[in-house]
Amino acid sequence: RDMMCFISFPTLVYQTSYPRTPRIRKRWLAKRFGEMFVCLILMSVIVEQFVVPTLQNNALPVLSFDVIRIFVAIMKLALPNVYLWLFMFYALFHLWL
Repeated sequence: RDMMCFISFPTLVYQTSYPRTPRIRKRWLAKRFGEMFVCLILMSVIVEQFVVPTLQNNALPVLSFDVIRIFVAIMKLALPNVYLWLFMFYALFHLWL
């Protein structure tokens, strides 16, 4: 079983046993859930405020193959995309796993 888990997730640091506390730290758990909630809210704000309007405004240049406007649209999406990836990795690997 341990070998199958390691083969399934080879990039993660794998141990057969992790240090455990005898009780659940409710305050720590609530803090992680709060951070996850804030992270998801920030991701939705970025999508609604930056990504969706850019995609809606640039649907016509994409259909007409206007290369310059497509390039400008990609550049406008670059920074929000970086923040979305950072928030996603933080939420997934730090808060969830």
